[in-house]
Amino acid sequence: MNNYKIILTILLVFSLFLIGCNKDTDGNEDRILSIEETVNGEGKVVLEVCFQDESKMYFRLMSPNTVEVANRIAYYGNNSSEGYQYRGNVTIPSTITHKGTTYSVVRIGASAFEGNTLIGSVVMPNTISVIDYSAFKDCINLSEVVLGESTNIIGEFVFWGCEKLSSIVFPNSLTCIGMASFRNCYGLTSIIIPNSVISDDQIGDGTIGSYFAFQNCINLSNVTIGSSVTSLFGTFSGCTKLTTVNCLPTVPPANGGAFIDCPLEVIYVPNESVNDYKTEESWSQFADIIVGM
Repeated sequence: MNNYKIILTILLVFSLFLIGCNKDTDGNEDRILSIEETVNGEGKVVLEVCFQDESKMYFRLMSPNTVEVANRIAYYGNNSSEGYQYRGNVTIPSTITHKGTTYSVVRIGASAFEGNTLIGSVVMPNTISVIDYSAFKDCINLSEVVLGESTNIIGEFVFWGCEKLSSIVFPNSLTCIGMASFRNCYGLTSIIIPNSVISDDQIGDGTIGSYFAFQNCINLSNVTIGSSVTSLFGTFSGCTKLTTVNCLPTVPPANGGAFIDCPLEVIYVPNESVNDYKTEESWSQFADIIVGM
């Protein structure tokens, strides 16, 4: 009987310990088990967050109340053999609470998951606004990505080489698709670029995916280009199954080899702009397949 009481007491204490651990506040309260802190060689505070499934994620403090998802090198330095490599299905929390302060997770840092062959899906919270360069580059088994509704910028090379990525839905908050950000994503078959997208970087020059954003997406067959786009440079070159393009801008975007090696069959453009597209120098080669919509 005494042994039974002892066991119950231990279980109760352990349960109270879990309840009292650092937690985030977006439906993930029970996920976080513990948080460790270090100051890296750059003088930045980095947190190692341990979840109850024994996985770990790293967060770099950016301001008094915001953090970005970082890679394990940010925590352990150049000794990349140390630290945990995230695996399976990744759900990024919207907040992290540490030492009484709640930090909003607003950014996926540069190379945060680069080269990770163990993750299969990623779900991002609505607090994320920026996905920095190479964040998921060469994650060859990543097949599903859910972007948050506040995602504003997808940087350079972010999903380059994610061969199994089969679909992605861009939110209407998105304004920037960076250079080569989806290059060699062989699983993509259809893309809709929202009307909110205006540039390939943060200077707002009106170029989307300049320099091969979707290059060599060899199974991409249908794309829709949003109405705010003004320039395309090599954007879909090497998409050897691309047959249908819906181009929504009323003014023909500058076309710098956007469709090299694409077996285009039809390009739909606004009815009032058909003649403009057919006579614009960089689109005139497609005059026979440009039709109104």
